[in-house]
Amino acid sequence: MAAPSSTPRWQQRSRPGCSLAAGAARPRRAVAAAARGGGSSIEVNLQRLASDAGWLPPRACGPVEIRQLPGRGRGLVATADVAPGQLLFVSEPLGAVRRGALGEQLRPTDLLAHWREQAAPLSAADRAKLSLLHRPGGPPPPAATLRDLSAAKAAAKARKAGARGFGAAAVAGPTAPDDDALAAVVATNAYADDRTDGALTVCRGEAQASTVGVWPEYSLVNHGCAPNTAAPVLVGDRLLLRAAVAVPAGSELVTSYLGPAGGLPRAARQALLRAGYGFDCSCTRCRAEAAAPAEVAATLDAMHEWVGGQPDPAALLELMADGGEAARRTVAETAAAAAELLARLDAQLEESVAEPVLRCWLRAGAFATAALAARAGEYARGERDPGAASRLAELVRVFAPASEEHLLLLSDGAVRAAEAAAAGGAPAAPEDGTELRVQQLVRVRRGYRGAAAPRRRAAAQGRTAPRLPAPARAERARPRPRAQALALRYGEPRELELLTRLAGALTEAFPHHWLGLVDLTGHMGLAQLQAAAGAATATGGGGDAPRPPPPRKCAEVCLELLAAEAVALFGAKQSGPAAPAALQAVGFRVGRQLAERYSRDKPRLGDTLEVIKFVCKDFWLAVFKKQVDNLKTNHRGIYVLQDNSFRWLLRVAPAAALPDGARGEFLAAAALPYLELPCGIIRGALTHLGINCTVEADARALPSCSFTIKITS
Repeated sequence: MAAPSSTPRWQQRSRPGCSLAAGAARPRRAVAAAARGGGSSIEVNLQRLASDAGWLPPRACGPVEIRQLPGRGRGLVATADVAPGQLLFVSEPLGAVRRGALGEQLRPTDLLAHWREQAAPLSAADRAKLSLLHRPGGPPPPAATLRDLSAAKAAAKARKAGARGFGAAAVAGPTAPDDDALAAVVATNAYADDRTDGALTVCRGEAQASTVGVWPEYSLVNHGCAPNTAAPVLVGDRLLLRAAVAVPAGSELVTSYLGPAGGLPRAARQALLRAGYGFDCSCTRCRAEAAAPAEVAATLDAMHEWVGGQPDPAALLELMADGGEAARRTVAETAAAAAELLARLDAQLEESVAEPVLRCWLRAGAFATAALAARAGEYARGERDPGAASRLAELVRVFAPASEEHLLLLSDGAVRAAEAAAAGGAPAAPEDGTELRVQQLVRVRRGYRGAAAPRRRAAAQGRTAPRLPAPARAERARPRPRAQALALRYGEPRELELLTRLAGALTEAFPHHWLGLVDLTGHMGLAQLQAAAGAATATGGGGDAPRPPPPRKCAEVCLELLAAEAVALFGAKQSGPAAPAALQAVGFRVGRQLAERYSRDKPRLGDTLEVIKFVCKDFWLAVFKKQVDNLKTNHRGIYVLQDNSFRWLLRVAPAAALPDGARGEFLAAAALPYLELPCGIIRGALTHLGINCTVEADARALPSCSFTIKITS
């Protein structure tokens, strides 16, 4: 992604009534104009994109251009009024994209390694185009237009250079970045997602995968905490971006660099942007929230700190599935505390914030608390809240409009509304029924004549068309949020069947969800929730619904056996200190990956003690299913973590035949090899978080053990 000091824009003009559909028959001149950013309105053949796995839309640019913006560097600006759902561009990657397993967190370094390992390395033309993008710490990039990023122009330059005998290297010219500069450009401008678009992937019969690449058009879009563009759509190696709201001509187009973390308070968002991209955000939302009353900001920061100390979604689910009195009491206390914080925030907003938009933005900063209150509150009350998913969707719409998480929440809200209406004896409003027309939701730019068109046709034929009653007309014209978000993400399907198919494919692409998502980072099984609710029912919650089958999970004993086999394998292959070192090396790699996974959505940790506390609480709970029992320090770089019931030592058999004096020494010596892997995990996690250290373990009274961390720098 480009830093805000260098994010460019594109240039195009739209002619009224002109539409270019990628994949449809078009004049050659029109295709070339769209590819180079000629200014025409563009659209893809959604029917073909969703059904033909062998076809991808060509590169095309809509009414956008690159401009220099005061105080923000380059950026993309709309050259004409842009309607919600209008396609802004179809971007092709520079070089090849790097794919991984679904859910894998790929990084720019993975992309660079992929380019080096390829049989066909990065071309000189692609290197030249990369030189047009922002490089932190380097000279300002040269002036460029969208046409300069066109593959057609690069190919033409290559042909001309070859004809003159200079070869492909002449295309790059003196501006082609060297390897170090290339790494800096890729680190700043690469975009990664842990999954391709779920609905389109299912419709095309493809497998979802994680992807990282450099899409030059998207890398030129600046950041905003309340983006006016929809979440990007990745299908194949193409990236499609649409407008999320109406954008007037001359306005900047912005996207969110934060993803799920856009639902954090302003201070936490600024810390993440400062750490990851090196700038302080001055977007419209941040400026407005900075002027909000101090007590509102204090409440939001308190909420953020409080949520950080609560169980994560997986731990909360385990508490619900436990069904015991202590677990139910913990969940109920969590729900009550979250509801109290939300009530305090609402009271402050009602009293001191008059602007509805600012209220919505500030509430979005409390998304994590609202989601926790909804989940824990439903379990504590023993009944579903029909409006919970819809309220959360309104918050997600602020920072991730038309994202898959947004659609999942809207889908869940529609189901809940239908269930509530059916339970009350009232017919549910049609969500995707025959009455629904996407053209009524996202005012279509092409050929839409409104609801009065049938009456005009009837008048021309000398007859009277029946007019619906006023309530029916109002209901018919009422926006359907789920269909609206689908249209914002995928465009305006001409056939209702295609819209319905996309909605069904989205549900199929993701497992059943509870309130649509798990903090925007994973998916929580509905079967697990129902099992937890069933446990509550068995203890007096009421209800006669049959319990679903228990969730399919990997038993924890598998991990314990894997750790034991690793100790046996390295002990048999190596002798002396080589075996513990090899085990620690394996744990070190695992710890780094786990720390990256569990800290990615958290604000940047401060001093060493804060990092150690994160390891003792969040990290230990995620890896070892409990928190550290005691933490001691001499405030001179030594920390001792005490776990009174370390789970990986629970199955170490006692040496009953030994005398009492020798038994403890034998157990301690026998347990130490099983602690080398955890030592490596702890050291790897701390290294990823910026702390170099050594870790030693001690086990004198099993299953209790301690880990001594010594800071080395």
